[in-house]
Amino acid sequence: PTENKKADGNGEFVSSDSAVISGSFSDGEIINGTVKDYPYTLAFEENNYTGTYSGDIKNSKLNGEGKFISDGASFDGKFEDGEITSGVLKIGDIEYNGTFKNDTLEEGSVKNLPLTYNYNDTDFDGTYTGDYKSGMPDEDGSFTMQDNANPFLMYDGSWSNGKFSGKGELKTDKCTINRSDGSQNNGTYDGDVLDGEPDGEGVFSGAETDGTSYTYTGSWKNGLFNGQGTRKYDDERYAIFSGNYSQGEFDPTNTEWFAYNGTVKNDAEYTISDANKKFISDHDDLWQNMNINAVNAMSPQPFNYQKKKKNQDSISATL
Repeated sequence: PTENKKADGNGEFVSSDSAVISGSFSDGEIINGTVKDYPYTLAFEENNYTGTYSGDIKNSKLNGEGKFISDGASFDGKFEDGEITSGVLKIGDIEYNGTFKNDTLEEGSVKNLPLTYNYNDTDFDGTYTGDYKSGMPDEDGSFTMQDNANPFLMYDGSWSNGKFSGKGELKTDKCTINRSDGSQNNGTYDGDVLDGEPDGEGVFSGAETDGTSYTYTGSWKNGLFNGQGTRKYDDERYAIFSGNYSQGEFDPTNTEWFAYNGTVKNDAEYTISDANKKFISDHDDLWQNMNINAVNAMSPQPFNYQKKKKNQDSISATL
């Protein structure tokens, strides 16, 4: 039925632009029902996208489940009083999923979101995929760049208020590490981080303050070499520092110290067998304290070289 040529009551209306409106009408307006291909403009982050809406209508406004489609954007989810409130919004290659408020993603997740991240005073332009809150990366997510980007940064892990926070994995060519003497080394890093600093297991390739290039592979703590690791210089004339590190510097056990000395070039290079390593480790106090009494106690009788060299097997086990 119509009154004054205005739709009133229940029915279906097809507009000149092929929009289909079904439900209850009053004074020519849809009150409750559904629409298909209904002209609609979606606002998001100061941008407007004009397209069509298909879904529920309540109280003459977009309320309930619906879909929006335009040339540049699409949305599938819930509407409230004409605004998107929860669902999936796609704009080009970018995807927003979660709850929306005031034309922005309030909380949820994003995919392929363009992001500029500052790390070690360098800006990196890439994309972010992960959890999102109040307009910033938050909780778990990853930052990626093209493989040939220069400078380069990739991160996968925990975030807080748009910053690396907590545990993660980092790969970058703009890493700065501290040394115990207060100096800094610049280079590349690939490994575990905590709050953006190397922490856990990782590989750093850089140079000493004098320009000598090296690679450290091993454990880290608070941005410093710490735990088991190996520092090997590009120049093979340098020794290999393999063993325990403490707060950024080589702090070897006696076994590791002996092994390190065997790698010193232009000297009497040698290697240590597993049996010898075990002996040194089992009698660590002999090497550290030079305890002559402990050494003497290991020999059941005075040692006479001239006598023993004739029958070396008789004392080899003791030695």
